[in-house]
Amino acid sequence: MAIDTPARIDFLNKLSLFYGLEEKELEAIAIKFAERTYHAGAVIFKQDDKSDSFFAIYSGKVRMSRKRDGKDTQLAILEARDYFGEGGLSARKRRSGTVTTIDDAVVLELRRKDFEGFFKKSLISSP
Repeated sequence: MAIDTPARIDFLNKLSLFYGLEEKELEAIAIKFAERTYHAGAVIFKQDDKSDSFFAIYSGKVRMSRKRDGKDTQLAILEARDYFGEGGLSARKRRSGTVTTIDDAVVLELRRKDFEGFFKKSLISSP
């Protein structure tokens, strides 16, 4: 599905995390995202994995779950324009749950270094 840069900018502009950014700033971050396609039932990451990326759902649905005391508990169902993974990045902790696709999904992934670099730059340039 190759999502072009204008479509990425439009998509990111609708995410609360990027609210208020100028188009130039959105473009700078939009090109850093890697596009990932997952089939239904695919695991994007598992509980206790290293937190090394932030994800935004372009299309499809995912299930977030956590296993505790041998019991699997659903935490949330996320869909297009939802995002996940930012908590583990900012807290520098391992993944607190598992994310599995419910149906085919296209997800934009931003690696830790780009995520941190972007937000550090945004904080520095904020008035």
